[in-house]
Amino acid sequence: VHGTVPDINSPSGHTALSVAVYVMLAVLFASQIKSSLRVIPYIAASSLVSLIAISRVILKYHTVEEVLT
Repeated sequence: VHGTVPDINSPSGHTALSVAVYVMLAVLFASQIKSSLRVIPYIAASSLVSLIAISRVILKYHTVEEVLT
């Protein structure tokens, strides 16, 4: 049928891109910190990625399986 969207499960590109960008930034920032506070950029990156993944599911753009793949 013309104009219908096929029912295909595809991974969330938003989640994958956010993992790549935020983890890279966390590594860069953590390398500049010389104390036990080095873990903070990693916690911030993990929190941001988790919020993005959860928002994709809540807004019904993706299923949980698509976000986790």
